[in-house]
Formats: sequence, C-alpha cells, structure tokens
Amino acid sequence: MSTKLGRYRDKVLKHVDREQRHLPSYEIPVQVMSALPSNINGTSPDHRSRRVSEPAEHILTLRGHTDMVDELTQNLLRFLEREKQDELERGHVTSFDFPQKFANYLIGRKGENINKYREEFDVDIQIHDGKVEIKGPVAKAELAKAKITALGKKLEDEATHVLKIKPQYHKDMIGAKGAQVNRLQDRYNVRVQFPRTTANISDDQSLADGSSDAGGPRNTKSNQAPDEVIIRGPRRGADEARDELLNLLQWTIDNSHTSTVSVAQSQLPSLIGQGGREMENARLATGAQIDVPGHRDVADANRRVQIQIKGTKRQVEEATKLMEQKAKVFDDTVTSEIEVDKKYHKALIGGGGSNLRNIVLAAGGSDDRRELARTVRFPRPDSVENKIRVEGRKEVVDKIVAAIEAFVDQRENQAVESLEIAPEKHRLLIGRGGETRRALESQFHVAIDIPRLSQEGPARSRVKLAGQPADVASAKQHILDLVKDQPGATIQVPRHLHHTISDNGQFFRRLRTDHKVTIDHAGQQPPSRPSTSSTSRQREEKALPLITDQEESLTSHSWETVDNSNDSEEAGDIPWVLHGSPESIANAQSALQRAMEQARSQQQSCTGYLVLPDPKTYRFVIGQGGSQINAIRRQTGCRISVPRDQAKGEAIEIIGSKDGIEQAKDIILETVQNGGSRGRLGQSH
Repeated sequence: MSTKLGRYRDKVLKHVDREQRHLPSYEIPVQVMSALPSNINGTSPDHRSRRVSEPAEHILTLRGHTDMVDELTQNLLRFLEREKQDELERGHVTSFDFPQKFANYLIGRKGENINKYREEFDVDIQIHDGKVEIKGPVAKAELAKAKITALGKKLEDEATHVLKIKPQYHKDMIGAKGAQVNRLQDRYNVRVQFPRTTANISDDQSLADGSSDAGGPRNTKSNQAPDEVIIRGPRRGADEARDELLNLLQWTIDNSHTSTVSVAQSQLPSLIGQGGREMENARLATGAQIDVPGHRDVADANRRVQIQIKGTKRQVEEATKLMEQKAKVFDDTVTSEIEVDKKYHKALIGGGGSNLRNIVLAAGGSDDRRELARTVRFPRPDSVENKIRVEGRKEVVDKIVAAIEAFVDQRENQAVESLEIAPEKHRLLIGRGGETRRALESQFHVAIDIPRLSQEGPARSRVKLAGQPADVASAKQHILDLVKDQPGATIQVPRHLHHTISDNGQFFRRLRTDHKVTIDHAGQQPPSRPSTSSTSRQREEKALPLITDQEESLTSHSWETVDNSNDSEEAGDIPWVLHGSPESIANAQSALQRAMEQARSQQQSCTGYLVLPDPKTYRFVIGQGGSQINAIRRQTGCRISVPRDQAKGEAIEIIGSKDGIEQAKDIILETVQNGGSRGRLGQSH
C-alpha cells in the first residue's frame, strides 16, 4: 500500500479495538501487531497473516482465523480510505454560538467533557467568549455541533431547587436502598441529591440515577448543608419532582409521631401472640407501626424493654393507650393456686362452661373466651393434679378464689333427697325445652335430676334434689305442690275415635295451650293406630317426572277413597282424665265433646289417600307456615294430614264427606300444578 501507516497507526488500533469489543465470548479476536519489518515473526500453519503497510514503514500484522482476518482486513482498508478522505478536510472550520454561562459544563473538570467530544468525533473543539469552533471533516464537525447544540438547549431548560428538609426525615424520604429517590429521578428525569452525611446512606448508593446528561458529572454543591436537598434537571420535571417531594415530606411529618411504652420483657410473648396474631390485631386496630424488641435486645435493670410506636398523632395516641393498658394489666397480674377435689371440677365448670363464666364475670373478669381460658386454668382430665390456677388482677383473682371456695364448701355440705313422682308428671317439672327445670334450679339454688325416658324400674319415678338443706326443703315442698293431683274430670272416649280426636297429638297441645288443661289416661295404654294399605297408599316405585315431561305426566297421581262406615270399630272406651282448674276443665270438656261429635260424623264419611308423583311438590300443599293447607281445610271442611317424610311415598290423608274430599283433592292438584299459587283458593269460600 502507498499509505504511510505511521500517521494512522493509533487511529487504526483504536478502530480495531472498537470493532472487536462486542464479539461473542466464544469467538477469539484477531490479534493485531504493529512493528517494523525486521521485527515480524512467521505465522502458524492454521492462521493467516496480512500486512497493511508500505516498505520501510510500520507494518500492521493481523493474526487469527482466516475468515475473521479477511473481514477485518477489508474493514481496515475501507477505514484507511475514509481517513485519507477526512485528511483532505482537516482544515474545515465550523463555528456557532454557545451560552458562555454553560462553558464550564461543556469543558468539564480538567477538560474531561470537551476531550471526550474531541475523541468521539475526531475533531478539534475550541470555545472562546460564547463561540465554539470545530475544526475537522465536515460530516464529523456537523455531528459534534449537533450534540453540543443539544446540550446547550438542555442546559437552558434546566432548573435547580434547594429544599430545606430536616435530617430526621431524610431516611424515610429516601426509602429502602434509595427506592423513593430513584423513583422520582426515573419518573421526572432529574437528579435528587440528599446530603452525603445523612445516616444510613452508603457511599455506593446511587442517588443520581436518571440525572440529565451535562456532558458528564455536574459540579455538585460542595458545601451542601445537612438540611438541604437539591433537585436539578429539566424545568418541568424539576418542578414536579419538587412538588411531589414536598408532599412526601408532609406525609412523612404527619406519620412521624413517635412514642415508647415500657413493658416487662416477660410480657412480650403474650403481646405478640401465637404467630404474631395479637400484635397484628393491635396494628390493624390502631393503624400505627408498632415495633417490638427482639429476643436479643437487652432489658434494663428492672427487666423491662421499650416498645416503639410510630404513625399519625391519632394512631400513636391510640396505640400508646392500648399498649399501656395491656402493660398495666400485666403488671397488676397475680397468680393464685387453689386445691379443689377433682370430683367438683365438672360441676364448677358447668355445662358449656356456663358456671365458670358466671363466676368470672361476677368477679369483674372478661367474657372473652380466650381471656377466660387464661384467667382460670384447670388441670388436664388425665392428670393427678387438683390445683386450679387463677391469673389476673389481684381484686379479680381474690373474688374468683373466694367464689370457688364457696362453691366447693356448698357442695361438701349439700343435702341430697329423692322424691317419688309418677313419670307422667315429670313433664310438669321439665317444661318446654327444660325451661321449668332451669327456673326451679335458679329459684331455689338446687340441682334437679329427673330420670330419662329410657330408665326402667323403681328409679324411673325417682327425682333427686341436691343443694343446701334449707334450699332442698323449700324446693321439695314447691315441687310436691306442683305435681299434686289437681281436680279433674274423666270422660270415656270410644277407643275407635281416640286417634281421630287426638289428631296426632294436636288436640292435646291445643287443650294445654288454650285452656291450661293436661290429659292422661289413668294408666291405660292408648289403642294402636289403624294400619293403612302400604301398597295402595304409597307412591309406586317409578322414576320421578322430569322437567321436560308433558303436563299429563307432571300431574300424574294416585287417588283412592275408602268408605269409613264399612270400617270395623274397636270395642270399648278409654278414659281421658282432664286436669286443671274447674273453669278450664269445663271449657276443655266442651271442646272434647265437639271433637267427639265431629269424629263420629267423620266415621260416617270417607277417607281419601292422595299420592303425588314428586315428593318435592308436597311443600306446595303445606304452604308458608301452613297457610295453604289451613285454607284448604277451611274451604272444604275436611281434615287433611300431610306425611312428615314425603320421600317414603306416604299418602296425603283427607277425611270428610265424599264431595268434600273430592273438592280437596282437586284443589291440591291445582295448587301443585300452579307451583304453590292459591289457584281456586283465591275464589270466595
């Protein structure tokens, strides 16, 4: 080649370095050597060497894989050609204006910035009194001019804000690992600079991410005060970043109220709770940040530690009050143990813990289930221990212990007496849902043990009273008066009418509710219920209709009538003994006489058995609260009984005149067909 390599040697080497800088890691770069001809070594058989030089000048030797050497050689030849062309334009000068106030930024510290531009664009750059002169090839000069001009415009638009913020808020505003600051810098393309003396900011923590390119690092305020925060960047972004930072400051101030509460170190487990549940509940309830010392934190001489609370003023006040209350309760807590024979533990606790709960509440304790469990602790059932542990405020513990001792003393001195009461009168002592027995126990402070229905033998009629002797005596007298035989009247009812009148016990309940009259049968066994044909009065075993079936299949049913006058009658009577006041008995007798007359008329009437194909439709017959079936009864004058368990296929029983049962059947079918609507019931009765 005719080009003297010496002039371009450095540029060529830099160009080769740039070309091979981004090669994949698995490729071996071409080795480049520059030397005089006398220093060139031979090449290996597997590589090719190329020389780019002229005799007696420096020779550039490339060594590497054949393809890569060939490609780089062509690249270098083109590069040298461009350099020759550029050399012809080295005398070209381009000048333009640049704001003198930003000249220092363009030059940079010790010329760092301007030298970078010179090297990047391969031109000479000089700046004098607001004028920039670029000497070099036209194309390269224009590129350098464009970049310097853009820098000037950017600097013209740049603003700097200095905010006075107390150092105590810096940590929260910076965020973990600078998260808050970096977010502002990224969002607004600005630089946010907190004082480097701020605690917890490491030297390598970047607070300049996203800052504007001012040709390299900008000169920062060397004497930045500890309470100054500097925001620098494009005017609009700097303004918005300043406003957001001030809002963040106000939020930080509002949420930086603090307080400390001293608690016993031994209280920490109960404050934290299982899995941190108690402490989390306290944080949610108050909204405050509550920091509990760790197990490694050292307590003071009194074995107390400090709980740190942070948040808004209201949050801190609420959390402080809550923690102080818990600390006071714990500090005032005492523990007492009392020996109680295990045979009294069950009675002391009571059914579902009711007795123990009443004792704790009467002493001023909490009714919270978990608090109650902590207040009074019984030994495990399989333990041989008899000690009951009571924990809480001293005045509460003293009252609970006194109540337990009084309960045990009462049990040890109580009397037990048995009363012989006929089983049929036990219901007078029990009442509905055990209401009467509970009232008696509460009134006389005794325990009443009534035999179960399954009990047999003499024990079946033995009712036991347990309590203080005076209380047992009072309860005994009251119970004997309660079960004493009242004036009564006996009415003989034909046995074949017994079940018709009783109506599955409904008649007995009406007398008891309406007239306060009870009925027994003087020890006689009621007649057995009449049996019905299981084949003709139960639903046939077949598939239930589907919603896609035709209307005829949906309303298919089984209907059978029986003439009651042909039924065989059970001979004899059964006594119905009515107990109550004379006036009540008279009213009950009248009601019973009317029921007997109605039953006799029904014996001369018919009974219909209606079986519906789908058990789900029986609910339409009953209606809400029995409204539908009662309306059918009133309109037809028939007695209608719907089986309780429709799934077994039992029939709806209709008793009345022949026309009446047919009318009732038609109304029931129409009601079912209409999905429970009143149908013809909406007409006049």
